Amino acid sequence: MKILFVTPRYHPHIGGVETHVKSIAERLVKRGYGVEVYATDPKGNLSERGEEEINGVTIRRFRSFAPNDAYYLPSRSMLTALKAADADIVHAHNIQAFPLLYACIAKREWQRLVLTTHMHTGASTRFRNMLLPLYIRIVRDLIRSRADMIICVSEFERDIVMRRLNIDSSRVMVIPNGISEDIFNVKRIVDDGFNLLSVGRLERFKNFDKVIGALHILHREYGYKDARLTIVGDGPDKDRLIKLVREFNIKDSVTFKSNLSREELLEEYARAKVFLLPSEYESYGIAAVEAIAMRIPTIVNNRSALVEFVKRGSAIGIDPPITANKVADAIVRAVDFKHDVRENNNILTWNEVVDGLEQLYSNIVESSYIKHWL
Repeated sequence: MKILFVTPRYHPHIGGVETHVKSIAERLVKRGYGVEVYATDPKGNLSERGEEEINGVTIRRFRSFAPNDAYYLPSRSMLTALKAADADIVHAHNIQAFPLLYACIAKREWQRLVLTTHMHTGASTRFRNMLLPLYIRIVRDLIRSRADMIICVSEFERDIVMRRLNIDSSRVMVIPNGISEDIFNVKRIVDDGFNLLSVGRLERFKNFDKVIGALHILHREYGYKDARLTIVGDGPDKDRLIKLVREFNIKDSVTFKSNLSREELLEEYARAKVFLLPSEYESYGIAAVEAIAMRIPTIVNNRSALVEFVKRGSAIGIDPPITANKVADAIVRAVDFKHDVRENNNILTWNEVVDGLEQLYSNIVESSYIKHWL
């Protein structure tokens, strides 16, 4: 079986969708499948390499228009390549970017099309929030007519997708994001310091500014003079966040890191006393779930899909609107937080996620074969 993933960006770019696609693509290769990835390359630096192979996965990159790292409108060459692709399964990711739309347009009659939407309740800017409902209305009929199955990574996201696409529940299933198996081998580091950790793409809606403000409050009002914050990630909001750190005069207590190896990231988890992801929009939140799996007290926004872990007693929730004071208060409460990590928390490894995808792929390909001969 040949599988083609279509995604806005791919490794070495960093982000939730990028991690998701890389994790399943490489594991499918190890199970003997032929796997290709079509991704965009807005700056053109990676597409100059031509077709390349990373850990057994063949990647083709196409130039795209992506102002402020959004939309990812590919060149026409991606649409041409999709129309010529001979994959049995085309699996497109991220409904809020154009490559998924291209995959819908290019679907061939005998191909099976799977969509993982990664849909949020909103977008990162006011302008994008205005455009998103219009875009969904334009594409939903195409999606309903072309997609064989839609995957959501949480029940929270599934409710959003069914409401916005007005699609039958039988065509929408939940396969959560996974976590890497190596997370269970990490030993927490006992340290005298009070280390806070936040990981993710540096966008305004992630509320990293509130985390920085909370650190300032911890120093000034709660007496946590040794509290330090490490922010791992990159993105369009980085310069503003660095400026905010300077304004609060806490530059000696905040460290920005990016492009970490997996081993380096695991070291950051191991040192963390509290993990924070008070993001406005999360369809799942892989980094937060990895922290939860490691039993690091984890603070999230009650508005995001991560509220599912709050309800299960595995995370600390903050009600919106998110403020620095609320985050600081949650950090103080996190010191004495006791996890309730049980089997029903539904934290899957990536291998378990791929088990589910294999079954889905087999079912829809077999169904297509039967229909063809009836």
